[in-house]
Amino acid sequence: MRTREELVAATVPASAGADFSARRDGGLVQLTPLNRHAQEWLVSNVEANATWNEGALVLELRYFPPLADGILDAGFYFECDANIH
Repeated sequence: MRTREELVAATVPASAGADFSARRDGGLVQLTPLNRHAQEWLVSNVEANATWNEGALVLELRYFPPLADGILDAGFYFECDANIH
């Protein structure tokens, strides 16, 4: 699992081509794909019964780190203000 520093290093401004936005809300994370390629990757890499809210995948915080690893391994970037810690 990547460290917080590694996750921060894999961030760019949304205007610079970020692929995902991640927002923490208590013990949940809303993970929003920001382009078609990211959306396709996310849909194909989560279970069919995943919870979605207005285009964002909603998951428990404990499941975010391994999913973030997969996203980064696939070559995607997070928005620079993605604040999951």
